[in-house]
Amino acid sequence: MLSELMSLKEKIKHWFFSVLIRTKRIKQVPFTTEELNALLAENLPETFPLSVPGCKGELVIEAAELTLPQDENRFYVGLFCAMHISSLGNPIYRAHLLINLAGTPFYDENNGVVRMHDSEVLGVRLVKDE
Repeated sequence: MLSELMSLKEKIKHWFFSVLIRTKRIKQVPFTTEELNALLAENLPETFPLSVPGCKGELVIEAAELTLPQDENRFYVGLFCAMHISSLGNPIYRAHLLINLAGTPFYDENNGVVRMHDSEVLGVRLVKDE
């Protein structure tokens, strides 16, 4: 019950700050890396289709960790993903991947969100877990 109340309190706080920003009462709201990672975790898992000839594939982002170095105007994201490929309803390949991305923050005024601009994939690594 207490955790539900805290999450409701946090949601109200974020909504209140977003209203203040939209009405230009305040120009910025500082977030810590921990707060941003918690917001990312609330929106995961996220599933994306993979284009595989003759098969059905999907990439599921299960976890993400954001890093904001103090001396750079870039941010780094580490993604833990599950990849599933099946043919005729039968699984033929399953794996976990670690994907590292980097990009510069860009505020999209039309949608009111911060996006990754000039993004690049720094690496993709297969995880040995099964």
